[in-house]
Amino acid sequence: MRVDFARLDRAFNPKVVAVVGDKATSGYMWLRGQMGFSGKLYSVQVDPNEFEGIKALGVPNYASLMDIPEPVDLVIVAVPRPVALRILEDCIKKDVAAAHFFTSGFAETDTEDGKRLQATMKQRSEETNFHLVGPNCMGLYNPSVGIRQTPRQVTGFKGPVGFISQSGTHAITFSEEAYMQGLEVNKSVSFGNGTVLDCTDFLEYFAIVSR
Repeated sequence: MRVDFARLDRAFNPKVVAVVGDKATSGYMWLRGQMGFSGKLYSVQVDPNEFEGIKALGVPNYASLMDIPEPVDLVIVAVPRPVALRILEDCIKKDVAAAHFFTSGFAETDTEDGKRLQATMKQRSEETNFHLVGPNCMGLYNPSVGIRQTPRQVTGFKGPVGFISQSGTHAITFSEEAYMQGLEVNKSVSFGNGTVLDCTDFLEYFAIVSR
């Protein structure tokens, strides 16, 4: 796949973010994590039991990505595995710049079902040149625009350090410990299974944006 670094930059510096599938059982982790986001934040959720909780956060909710009335730069996907491919197809149709799939249960499980679904997502992404981060990852952190991997991360600054990690725990821990030691992160990524975008792609992107 040809990496479009302009699209990747849109994802790291989004004006519009959509969180798909966040739930009360996780404490609305992904929606709360983007509460300090400087752009527009939307939710996509079809479960009526979640509507009031999302409304209480002050986030507009839609039944589908396709219903969001403007272009979307970054989608954070937290749906069950059986729904993941359908959400990927919506991201492709919506011409989203990139999507971070927190959803797990793919090749990392070493099961035939998981490996087969991951291979299908990889194939569809490569056919359409779609920039998929993950799956099974904590995604992007850009403190200057308020995009976070966890609600604990600090925002509102633009440091000199880029951090690339397969592990979400390592990415989050590094950003938190670095901040406490006076070292501020510029951008960070946890890429999980690295199905489409891998460490070398993010390293090249960080080199480009640091010029």
